[in-house]
Amino acid sequence: MIWTPGSWHAYLDYKAFDHDSFVGGTGADLPDRYLDGSRSFTTGIGYVPARNLLLEASYTFGAKSTQMRDTLYTPENFTLGDYTRVQMTYKF
Repeated sequence: MIWTPGSWHAYLDYKAFDHDSFVGGTGADLPDRYLDGSRSFTTGIGYVPARNLLLEASYTFGAKSTQMRDTLYTPENFTLGDYTRVQMTYKF
């Protein structure tokens, strides 16, 4: 991948996982235990300010259960908090 200084990208991502779904080892931002019957939205941007340097930021919101989830005591709906991620990647 070639990172050209001054280039940028933006995205909007929608994730929806059915009951008994498992996604692991993919680098997904949500921990495995929250993928079972959940949905969320993520928006993000990235910018290349200099050669081999990538700056990225993303915001995940609206993460919640799509149905009742079984627990040890009673079934429940759950809501996850919104969160922001900022990262810098340098390519050697």
